[in-house]
Amino acid sequence: MNILPWHKGNWEELFTVTEKLPHALVLYGPCNSGIDIFTLEASKSLVCRNHNETEVYCNTCQDCNWFDSNSHPDIFFVGATRIDEGTSSNNISIDLIRELKVFFELTPHQQHGKKVAVIFDAHRMNLSSSNALLKILEEPPGESIIILTTSDLSKLLPTIKSRSRLISFSNPNLEEAKEYLGVANKQELLPFINLYAGNPLALLNDHLNYPLLAEIIHCLQQGKKFDSSNINPNWFVNGFPWLINLIQKWAYEILLSKLTHQQFYFPAEQSKIADLASMANISNLLRFQKKLNDLKLYASSPINKEINLDIIFIDYRKIFI
Repeated sequence: MNILPWHKGNWEELFTVTEKLPHALVLYGPCNSGIDIFTLEASKSLVCRNHNETEVYCNTCQDCNWFDSNSHPDIFFVGATRIDEGTSSNNISIDLIRELKVFFELTPHQQHGKKVAVIFDAHRMNLSSSNALLKILEEPPGESIIILTTSDLSKLLPTIKSRSRLISFSNPNLEEAKEYLGVANKQELLPFINLYAGNPLALLNDHLNYPLLAEIIHCLQQGKKFDSSNINPNWFVNGFPWLINLIQKWAYEILLSKLTHQQFYFPAEQSKIADLASMANISNLLRFQKKLNDLKLYASSPINKEINLDIIFIDYRKIFI
């Protein structure tokens, strides 16, 4: 079973008595918290014919084989795991919910089996698709389970939430995150864990950015001596907001070190940040933070990123005396 260690309590809550499973579940929590992993494991367990209290799924029956090949007749995925053909937007359309209704009208392929539908990122449903789903929930088909996942519970209709069991998911604590990276043989990534809000999955998913992070951090370490000619066009590859967010955290780290002699986001750069903090003018540093906050509001707009970044680093150099 591929359940993340910090989700074992959620699994026990859901599967202690499978006969009492509701017709609808809403699994909600932060992005990259592993909800989709949990949902796939739960879906496979629900359709496995050999599922029991001691063995989540057998991994050998026809149902498990069908599931692994994404061809199980009693599974219907909408969203992140299966690309919705014919959709041109990020919204979940009413047509997909109509397909879901047709899916539930068919009987399960095995006697007493369950039909399972999963709507990933259910907050992407518009009002029409939400109301169509609500009609299904008001008269749920027998032997069926609908699982909705979301990172924004507030965007689901209250009537959908009231007809579902809500299960909250969280990110791991710092010790759990460190242990997970250790098991994954990625201990070298520990210095970056706070940069990703303690989320090891987000950290691992972003592994291709480590050389880029190292390059940008090396330039930020130059402080007053930073040369704008060192700005690399690749810095924009993840979008301007991503770059602003990184610079913002670096500036916050200098501020934190200046005021408290502590650091949070970049523990591996403790000595260098302390040196920069000792040279930083607190008024200029606070002004720089405010400019970053203001820029972040329109960083996703069609602006000249290169010019704005040049201005940022002119102001960055002014921090240091």
